[in-house]
Amino acid sequence: MTMLIALTSRLDNFLQFLGALLILCFVLALAYFVTRWIGNYQKVQMKNRNMQVIETMRVANNKYIQIVKVGEEFLVVSITKDRIEFLTRLEEKSIENLRLPEESQPESFQDILKKLRGKSR
Repeated sequence: MTMLIALTSRLDNFLQFLGALLILCFVLALAYFVTRWIGNYQKVQMKNRNMQVIETMRVANNKYIQIVKVGEEFLVVSITKDRIEFLTRLEEKSIENLRLPEESQPESFQDILKKLRGKSR
């Protein structure tokens, strides 16, 4: 009789563990898909806009210089915690290695792994 109670207790513990594991997997999968959905939604919202950040350079803590494309013009702006100031206009031909965000393709995970493996050797 005590052996049957111990077996039933172990089975209950295993079923509780299995249930908790399934709930954890469900929550992780849900978080993954919601994060992807939000990322794609934001990417669509940012697309087809009149303003794009082309390049950002950190100058000091909370101080940046950015090249921004507004319409067909390229502007250089200074960004601090409290202010954004216009610095100058740029000609498109004066910008080296210009790749607009919509033209660039995100790196695949495989490409990133290859770069990391190359650096570790």
